[in-house]
Amino acid sequence: MNAKTRSQTNSVQETTTNVSTLGSQATAQNDISLQRLPIRVLVESELNVRITKTTKEQNADLKASIAAHSLIQNLVCVPEDNGVYGMVAGRHCLT
Repeated sequence: MNAKTRSQTNSVQETTTNVSTLGSQATAQNDISLQRLPIRVLVESELNVRITKTTKEQNADLKASIAAHSLIQNLVCVPEDNGVYGMVAGRHCLT
């Protein structure tokens, strides 16, 4: 299941999610890996192709869909220089 989960680490609860990460020089499908990352290291990427802002109603519909069906696709992220991962696709799943 591709959903946000909470894990206990050293008495600190942390929320994580599955993401498909692309290497910085990704050119083919085999350059993609699936990783589980803490949500705190995810940031919006300048490479994100979605430029249209969603409404609160659209976000509520998405939230209800994820609650009912789980995530159908993972977030797609790329590693950035400062230890964070830029979300290229799927960032609305975290709203």
